[in-house]
Amino acid sequence: MTNKLSLLLAIGCCFLLTEQTKAAGVTCITQVSYYEPTGSLWISAETLPDYDTLAYYTVGHWGYVNKDDVELTEFNGESYDSEVDWGDFFPYDPNANYAIGAFPELVSKHNYPIGDSYEDYYDYIEWSSGYYGSFPTYYSFSGPGPEVSISLPEIVLGSVLGIFTQGAMSETPHHLRVIHDNDVTRSDLCGQLQKLIQYQVVDQNNRAVGNIQIDEKPQTITDSCSGTTVTLTTCKTGSVNRYGNFTDGVKTGCPYNGPSTCGYDFFNRWRYCISTPYTPYTYTELAYMYYWATHTFVKIDGQTDMEDGTYKYPEGNP
Repeated sequence: MTNKLSLLLAIGCCFLLTEQTKAAGVTCITQVSYYEPTGSLWISAETLPDYDTLAYYTVGHWGYVNKDDVELTEFNGESYDSEVDWGDFFPYDPNANYAIGAFPELVSKHNYPIGDSYEDYYDYIEWSSGYYGSFPTYYSFSGPGPEVSISLPEIVLGSVLGIFTQGAMSETPHHLRVIHDNDVTRSDLCGQLQKLIQYQVVDQNNRAVGNIQIDEKPQTITDSCSGTTVTLTTCKTGSVNRYGNFTDGVKTGCPYNGPSTCGYDFFNRWRYCISTPYTPYTYTELAYMYYWATHTFVKIDGQTDMEDGTYKYPEGNP
């Protein structure tokens, strides 16, 4: 189904890669914790380079803190020869979600410009295409080498985000929550009914997570109303927003040819896409559901209207 970005999210990421002969490392950590003496939240970000990285790069980071959709502050910092730390206290509202996003970056230090390019000694530029890891709150980046030339000295390694919700930091993505199930008639197309389902990716404790990539497990599905193949969400198109929410639109295609019961059905597997550099995606299943879409009705797991707050789990897992 077409997956649209909507509503709110937050996660962070984690994994460590070291390979080949030239491997250096930078770890970025985000943290949100409740400070009981003052009833406030301590929110912080640290970017920690190893010794080898400091020999060739200046390390820095920038980022933001959000309360739901409202930005509370922005921060930035840079260091020539040590880690970069930022932290502050904020009033705590137990009914709100808090997110911190940190963007670690490096600046070529000793490898001065050659012509119109800069030397990236540890090949950190690979991270600028936006890889994500597996877990919230921290991410370790490694440069495999050899050195490459880049057009700008600033190398943004990626994003590291964390969410504080329901009194704690969120953990690994585990299943889906149905936020709202809504039907609309598409008079602007060929009059078919479309189901718009707002889902939220949550961890095992039902806390929202986000900033991850998701997909629907590939399979070939033919829509008998239009004779076309149904488009499923891929890891490149299936992102969720700051607090784990996304919208799935389920409908038959146009032109409409056939009876009112034309359409398609299939067993759908929503998955969490885990990406690492130089290797294919790996996947963790989030939910297993039966989709049945016709020109006049759409059912999920036999229901024309799923109750708000319903949880959907991987196969064989409540």
